[in-house]
Amino acid sequence: MLRELPTVIQLIEIGPSGLPDAAIEASELIQSVCQANQSLYQKTGFHPPWIAYLAQRGDDLVGTCAFKSPPREGKVEVAYCTFPEYEGQGIATWMTGQLIAIGHQTSPDTIITANTLPQRNASTSILEKLGFNHVGKGHDDEVGTTWFWELAPGPE
Repeated sequence: MLRELPTVIQLIEIGPSGLPDAAIEASELIQSVCQANQSLYQKTGFHPPWIAYLAQRGDDLVGTCAFKSPPREGKVEVAYCTFPEYEGQGIATWMTGQLIAIGHQTSPDTIITANTLPQRNASTSILEKLGFNHVGKGHDDEVGTTWFWELAPGPE
């Protein structure tokens, strides 16, 4: 079970232009995240809800999460990142849980996947907590060899 966070968090869509669907003050970090997602959309297309999101808690942007593309061959990969000053507060677990809910609601038969660095760390703990299974090695263009994780399709 996910722990309750003290303040409501909401997901804000990062639109096809790379800009959030809300008026926010964007730091260099946020601008970088948005630009990276705009580049991702240029490769994979913009197909809501299989897109990127910023997580906002109160007035603060606390992290980002995304589907790396629309589902392909029955699978979709998720990614998530809590901004450094907000780490250790359950935000990445919450964001990943939201992506799972979106994925299962939109396409119940889709297997949700993730890649992590090939070592025990906060990301592997998050995935285990949410029911993912480590199923072998994977590959990420940015980091090379990874651990590959899968979550079975949602309940019918």
